[in-house]
Amino acid sequence: MPNKYAPFLDYLCRASEIEMIFVSRLDGGLLMRLGDAFQLWLWSYFTGFSGTRIAWMVPDVERAQVLFLMHYGNLTYERQEEAKRKFEVAQALGSLRLCKVVHMTHYVYCVNTGAANLNALTPNLLVAESNLADHSAFYRAHFSGVSAPFACLPYTAAERFRKYKSWAQRSNKMVVTGSITYKMKDPAFCEFFQTQELQPMRRRLFEAASSYISEMDCLISDLDSTRKEARPSRLRRTWNLLRRITGARAQGDYYKRDIVEIYNSYTMFAVPEEICGLPAIGFVEGMACGSAYLGVEGPMYRDLGMVPGVHYIAYDGSIEHLMAKVREHQRDPERTKAIADAGREFVHTTLRADAVYGAFIRSLHGLVTASELRE
Repeated sequence: MPNKYAPFLDYLCRASEIEMIFVSRLDGGLLMRLGDAFQLWLWSYFTGFSGTRIAWMVPDVERAQVLFLMHYGNLTYERQEEAKRKFEVAQALGSLRLCKVVHMTHYVYCVNTGAANLNALTPNLLVAESNLADHSAFYRAHFSGVSAPFACLPYTAAERFRKYKSWAQRSNKMVVTGSITYKMKDPAFCEFFQTQELQPMRRRLFEAASSYISEMDCLISDLDSTRKEARPSRLRRTWNLLRRITGARAQGDYYKRDIVEIYNSYTMFAVPEEICGLPAIGFVEGMACGSAYLGVEGPMYRDLGMVPGVHYIAYDGSIEHLMAKVREHQRDPERTKAIADAGREFVHTTLRADAVYGAFIRSLHGLVTASELRE
């Protein structure tokens, strides 16, 4: 599970009524699967959390009531040949008589193959940080054959994201964070969006940073520039394999930054969204630290209950309008502070982990009960 979903895992660990079974990657080789067991042991050892076990085979999974899995990594992948190999896993899990919930993270990768695999899984519920079925034309174009209902499962901020600097201690500018992920290769994505960028606004701000030094400090990292197209050496391939087995992050340098300190050092911040209709986790993290968020006007925030001009600063998606909003709020710091304060309160109440995940688990109980009544 990606690090940005750690608050969800923390919540599950604290919920005494929930028993967790971790599923080893069913399509992985022996070394990869042993790596899964080693990661689980390390995690249990360092967190002190006991009572977990690992499911090695498909029949072991059926002992659970709910199977929760990520779409990317289990049903699709960045490379087409690996995405196609996920079909056997999807087909095997599809035969299980339990509730299957799929988080549609990175659903745009090899989208047609991923959609076919998802259909083979026969999911009972799909979730993401925005209701893609309602708001994403790209999703509807490629997942129309999947009949499962869609629900919004918002991001929550980890406990460490707290305000500790006063307004007077902050720079009256916007800080822009996030990473530019690797170029998209899927023809379906590139044809639909007419770009290879998953976060095109991040690219534009990254390249225009020197033109707006009075308005922003750009801390975006360009992961794509670090990718080497040439075939790596055998030593490098072995090292990469070990990193994947042990769960090392591909964005290690990005995570070395003290992001809590960064968000506490600015009055405003932005973490541009994905073009496919999903926000970045940074928006709740920065708001939790008392900085005013600048995000695109759209349903991904309205659905959560966020009101433009109250909980965040909305703009139309262009650099020109974004910078105009920054300058407007630089001239009116009291108004900006009011938005930052309201946003922080919203994140620590409406989007707190207990509220979001408690409601989600209750909905899963209802899903299980309805499934049992139909049998």
